Amino acid sequence: MVRYLTLRAALTFVALATAGLSFAASAEIVFEGYYKINLGETHSGYAVQRYEYQPKKKQFVSVYFIQTNQLLGNLQESVVATANEKFEPIQYQYTTKVGSTFKVIDAKFEKNMIKAAVKSTKSSNNIAQQVPKGTFLSTFLGYVMLQKGYSTDRKYNYKAIAEEDAKVHSGTAFIKAEVTSMGVPAYRILNEFKGSKFVSIVSKTGEVMKTLAPLQRISTELVKSPAEATKGFKLPQKSLNLLFGGIPVGIKNVLHQAQSKPATNLPNKVQTGSTVKPVPANNAPKKKGP
Repeated sequence: MVRYLTLRAALTFVALATAGLSFAASAEIVFEGYYKINLGETHSGYAVQRYEYQPKKKQFVSVYFIQTNQLLGNLQESVVATANEKFEPIQYQYTTKVGSTFKVIDAKFEKNMIKAAVKSTKSSNNIAQQVPKGTFLSTFLGYVMLQKGYSTDRKYNYKAIAEEDAKVHSGTAFIKAEVTSMGVPAYRILNEFKGSKFVSIVSKTGEVMKTLAPLQRISTELVKSPAEATKGFKLPQKSLNLLFGGIPVGIKNVLHQAQSKPATNLPNKVQTGSTVKPVPANNAPKKKGP
């Protein structure tokens, strides 16, 4: 969803690319939700985030899509990222589209190396570099922390790949206090990554409830219904179908815990507050570029 500098940083703790990546029909949805994005008090965009676990492959998949209005640059952005059970990176695709300009990164990891093909409206190049041991894709930050355990006054120092530039950056996450957000027990976390500072409210099951980048006045909030997040926007249904295998319903999250049962079969401490039956995810067709 949104990551770095300002807008993206605010969604770290949480456009059209699908080439070479597909979703197993048996995938278990760990989390799925819609976020409302505000600039100050003005609704300026939305994000859709899904985390899946594929038991046969023993892999986690993060998929997100973001759309903003002119106040935040008329952006469309997406990521499809895959990691193993230890959240060691396997591959990802990142796409961003602003007007007629685009950027696509297709990255794979092997033997502590990242190899990425970067294409944009103006140029194309390849990246190959070493990745320090313990580095993960930034989209999985919340679950990496969940595996290590949440507790107040605890500070995490980490290295993560920023999906939008395929580079390793240092980050910190300090768990400041326990709070209650929208009736859900959670933690208030102070974050810094890639030069941006932001606050996140994260449930005790690792689900991002809210984020705030105070200097940029950008905030995000998990909402109960897609309509609340997407009001005023025309949904790019083709893009959402390609990414998610259908239009996400956005109810596999702690805001809908009361209507579901606790999950008991997710690996490596990764648990969620609900087990709403996953939306079928058909194999997405392979398509390169935005």
